[in-house]
Amino acid sequence: MDSKSVPTRCSLPAGSSPPRRFNCDESQFKVPRGVKAFDFCKESNILVTGGLDRNIRLWNPYVPGWAIGLLRGHTSPIGFLCIADGNTKLFSVSMDSTVMVWDIEDQSCLLSVIPKASQIRGEMAVCYFSNELRALYLAADCLVLLHFQKKEDRISNSCVSHNEAILCCQYNKPFRQVVSCSEGSAMKVWDLQNGQLVTEVYGAHGDAAVICMALDTSGKRYIISVGWNRKINIFPVSKECLIF
Repeated sequence: MDSKSVPTRCSLPAGSSPPRRFNCDESQFKVPRGVKAFDFCKESNILVTGGLDRNIRLWNPYVPGWAIGLLRGHTSPIGFLCIADGNTKLFSVSMDSTVMVWDIEDQSCLLSVIPKASQIRGEMAVCYFSNELRALYLAADCLVLLHFQKKEDRISNSCVSHNEAILCCQYNKPFRQVVSCSEGSAMKVWDLQNGQLVTEVYGAHGDAAVICMALDTSGKRYIISVGWNRKINIFPVSKECLIF
């Protein structure tokens, strides 16, 4: 038997048309001017679309009647979309090769990459995002790799330097130290390299606030301060550091 005469499972009788799907099997998302790019996240159940109207729309696949979010910022048609970073970030690329990073939950723009600043020339042709490398490959007139570093959660090492508001401060270049004065008439000297307190003076102007301060031209002889009590005080310093 000739193999051409063997009917296949998908073959249809001559002159017949394929069966029509039920309306419940399809959903229509009406987007002005059409869709050029989309991505779908099954875990978060979010569909994102972008197109000629330069807007990004977020959809619930089961509610196609209206978008649940609208992201504006691109100035040319959108040609690439990718949901990444544990389904929390959205990477979008427009046809002018502008790259934008969005926070899906807040629906806000986190980063905008200007083509000229990143040496991207020409219109975007094709893109690929690598979740493993957290990098975006963008092909235009040349192939460009954009690597997005993830900010690590940092423990804040800041501390309260004064109990009252700081009204003035000065940087001493020879000693690489910072002098700060507060509303409580406290004057403190800090090491710029390690942030440690070198020395401090309380009651520099009695109970009056220190409102301004200056160093001598050499930065190695004295500190001049002016208090709210309309008095000027001069504090001599040592030859090796700003110690009163």
